[in-house]
Amino acid sequence: MTHSPWLIPPTSELATDRPALICIPFSGGSAQYFHTWRKDLEHAIDLRAVQLPGRAERFQEATIENMESLIPPLAEAIHGTISNDNTGTNHKPRTQPFSLFGHSLGSLIAFELCHYLNEHYGISPEHLFVSGHSAPHCEWPETRRRPRILSSLPEAAFIEQLIRLGGTPQELLRDRELLAFFLPTLRADFGLLESYKFQSREPLDIPVTALGGLSDLNDVPQTQVRAWAELTLADFHCFMLEGDHFFINNQKLKVQEILLTTLTSNHKKRQATGATRFTEQTT
Repeated sequence: MTHSPWLIPPTSELATDRPALICIPFSGGSAQYFHTWRKDLEHAIDLRAVQLPGRAERFQEATIENMESLIPPLAEAIHGTISNDNTGTNHKPRTQPFSLFGHSLGSLIAFELCHYLNEHYGISPEHLFVSGHSAPHCEWPETRRRPRILSSLPEAAFIEQLIRLGGTPQELLRDRELLAFFLPTLRADFGLLESYKFQSREPLDIPVTALGGLSDLNDVPQTQVRAWAELTLADFHCFMLEGDHFFINNQKLKVQEILLTTLTSNHKKRQATGATRFTEQTT
């Protein structure tokens, strides 16, 4: 196990008695968003959150504006956290089972991580949870109410779109001096989202659960939430919950219930079949 600034908390090994979940935040979000989730679920899930450069303790680091620059170091950090290479020269490195959750931009990052980890490390998460984002192979909805490009909007128009999307704390929106401090990171995250290009590949071979907000239909239509099913060969489940793009705020308990039920079920199945906590890694 290695420690990395990419994951919060960075200093402790993954638990062996609970399923592990790595959460990836939305545009402008940080690992701190999932602090209460970790506290709520710590009895049953070992939850870690991704900390992207340009925020919190990594504020002085340059932001990343494209997937090609983001995914390799993040995948390396995750691999270092879940792997156990202290098995001797005659054994393959082993990795602990884990799952991924992402909301909005975090869904795309989680999806790309699944492909990259499989292609470069021969490992895959047990489960992928995607929330608040259309399946990436879908066309931009004609009914979408916001501009295609947010990152380059003038400041007033950019702030207007932040207000419309929700999720930005009201105290931050009221303090324009403080908001100006965070705007470069927010713009960079939207640039990362806007520059993303879907690559057609073989479908994933892991279960996928997609979540959407019933009032987010102009930005993320239900048909495009369900379209995530086309990107996996394994089981697929879809949940549409009350709320807008940030339904994970007012439906936090329901989202946590979905995560908890799914992950504990996977964990019990693994125990029942006698599967080891570690899996061998292809090199």
